[in-house]
Amino acid sequence: MGRLSSLLVATVAAGTFTQFAYAADLPVKAPPASAPAAAYNWTGFYVGGNAGGGWSADPTVNFAPNDSFSAQIGAGAPTSFRISGALGGFQVGYNWQFNQVWVFGVESDFDFSSLRGSGTSSFFSRLPTGIGNNLLQTTNQRVQWFGTVRGRVGYVAPNNMLVYGTAGFAYGKASENASYANPGPFGAFTAAANTFGSCLANTTCYAGASKPTLTGWTAGGGLELPLLDHWTIKAEYLFVSLGGNSFIEANLPSAPVPAPNASIAVRFGETDFHVVRGGLNYKF
Repeated sequence: MGRLSSLLVATVAAGTFTQFAYAADLPVKAPPASAPAAAYNWTGFYVGGNAGGGWSADPTVNFAPNDSFSAQIGAGAPTSFRISGALGGFQVGYNWQFNQVWVFGVESDFDFSSLRGSGTSSFFSRLPTGIGNNLLQTTNQRVQWFGTVRGRVGYVAPNNMLVYGTAGFAYGKASENASYANPGPFGAFTAAANTFGSCLANTTCYAGASKPTLTGWTAGGGLELPLLDHWTIKAEYLFVSLGGNSFIEANLPSAPVPAPNASIAVRFGETDFHVVRGGLNYKF
């Protein structure tokens, strides 16, 4: 019986091992692949809102005297400064999806802005009278609002993300002012042919302001991703370049001898700034 029991156990063990070995040689099925994301249809009208911020390079302001009195005082050293601030507004557009990967569209947006900055420069001015002072030129600029009308060309990635480039027309409203002051302890005056004038101590002797509507161009790019059937979210960068502007600083009536014909021309260079913003769109 002992030998018979041992033989039975050995036979069962060998059969079990053979079954395990056979099972190990069987092909293993791979786990089922996840279903690809359903294709999103980008074609249609959309409206939405956006918010973000902007900043500029160093815009330069130059000055040129327009008659003998302001020429003798001096034109003022150029000033430069940065503008920065928050912005926000809305956009409307239309997309055409021509095939699975290419989207063309047009978009118009309008943003209110708090982009602003100011700059100062000073220089030593000596008149024929021999009196000299350090004179101070101050400039300020604010972009009140701006808008764009742009074309868009986009590529649809496998996860339905739209990667696009964009360019077009830009316009905006700016508020600019400049002043020219004598902060020194001595007044300056001159008397030339048909020109009388003064720039008293601790006095602002020239000032001017302008609120131009500027035009130019814009270019940039962004990413847009569908959230639901009708909603998309986007992140966008734009470079906006608006034109320059000129206006006149008039001589203020600083008694005792103002120079009503004296003036200084102020030239603001192009208003260029960068925009980074996020947005949410509803597609009809």
